[in-house]
Amino acid sequence: MEVFLAFLLLVFGVIVFMYFLPSILAPESRKFEVLIVNFFFGWTIIGWIIALMMAIWATLLPILNSGRHTPDAPVEFLEWCRSRPATKEKARAGVGARASRYRNSVGVPLRLSSFRS
Repeated sequence: MEVFLAFLLLVFGVIVFMYFLPSILAPESRKFEVLIVNFFFGWTIIGWIIALMMAIWATLLPILNSGRHTPDAPVEFLEWCRSRPATKEKARAGVGARASRYRNSVGVPLRLSSFRS
């Protein structure tokens, strides 16, 4: 009987933890709002998902607004990749990263077919 009660207490604790997970994850600035939504509407699955999204969004919004992520970041990264001389050389030679180590005395990349007799 004691084992069964301990098991029920454990299951109840896990359910309560999962129910209030959005409130636990929310930052201090939005904790009360997420707690209210979670407490009154969390028993519906949609309300729990909304509370979880409020908590996650409140955590991510300062990061997104900090200026570290700009809309031009992918374009800037591609331009940086294209500006690297090693990338241009390998692209012109048509040689992969491993095969580019094997060059003849003039510096021309050797093809794998040149190793065959």
